[in-house]
Amino acid sequence: MARSSGDTLGLGELGYATGHNANVSTTTSLNQANGSAGTTVSLDDFAIDEIDNDEVGITVEDATPTEGETIWVNMNFVIVGSKFLSKIGNQTRNFTWDHADASGNGTFASADYSAAWTAPAVGSNTTATLRGEFNDFFNAHATNYGTAITKQVVIQDDGSGTGGGGGCFAVGTEILMNDNTWKRVETIQINDVVKNVSIPSLPDADEYSEFATWQGKNLNNMSTGSSVVVATSIDYYYDHYKITDSNNDTILVTSEHPFLIKRDDGVVDVDGTDRSYYRFVRVKELVATDKLVKSDGTLLTIHSLEVINSEDQFCNINIEEMDCYIVRWGTNAFVAHNKGA
Repeated sequence: MARSSGDTLGLGELGYATGHNANVSTTTSLNQANGSAGTTVSLDDFAIDEIDNDEVGITVEDATPTEGETIWVNMNFVIVGSKFLSKIGNQTRNFTWDHADASGNGTFASADYSAAWTAPAVGSNTTATLRGEFNDFFNAHATNYGTAITKQVVIQDDGSGTGGGGGCFAVGTEILMNDNTWKRVETIQINDVVKNVSIPSLPDADEYSEFATWQGKNLNNMSTGSSVVVATSIDYYYDHYKITDSNNDTILVTSEHPFLIKRDDGVVDVDGTDRSYYRFVRVKELVATDKLVKSDGTLLTIHSLEVINSEDQFCNINIEEMDCYIVRWGTNAFVAHNKGA
């Protein structure tokens, strides 16, 4: 990569940028930064020349997202070293994501060089200006380093004022009741009492945009109690998902329903830092490496996620005061969240 006279790339700064050290004064060897010994690497492998600030400075998955929809937002770079994205671009502390104005603010999650942004509820089509900034101390020579890069999206009003409504689980899906019996979701009625799941640090909110950014390192304080069903609905849906787990059990569910998952399970940095975390994601945002969290806190691997293009009946329930409950398919019981309006 081309460098200008006077540019410096330091091991102390590299240690901070790659997440190994809490400051820039403690040096990190190239082997430590690379995560393995015996492989030839250079400082340039971790460097960039520019944070792009033209039409592709920030790219979005969808420039016209519907209110409540989550899209991926990516910061782009010019002349990128082979180790940059995997060692520096994946460090959340190197990036700041926010909004350039007060209109149309949503919520950011998973905010490293690639951030998940959830559009807020709007009363009419609304422009939102998303803003990202890169500061890692190591690449301070790069053009547009420490400069806010922006991208506009237009949030589409779907007429509901929320992230959508309607059904979630296919007819026949079972919900755990407070008396430890299982009841088919289509037979549940208002004022029925279900077994809830309480996670103390989780925001008390039904709308996905209000808890999408929640993350937890453990579930040590997760407990169960009782909640009352305050709303039910049933409707026909065409496009939906079939989740197949590693036991070959399947469930049919609409794209919007949030499940508790563990992301980056087993991913450990070279300094021993555990990169895994718990969060709620909607079905359409699941990735292949996510693990579903069962009601006892253990994990189950997703075998496949398939979009089904056929009409079927789906049911939704809303419980209060707690917002999480237990859903069963096959022999496994999982933690799900109220979908919202």
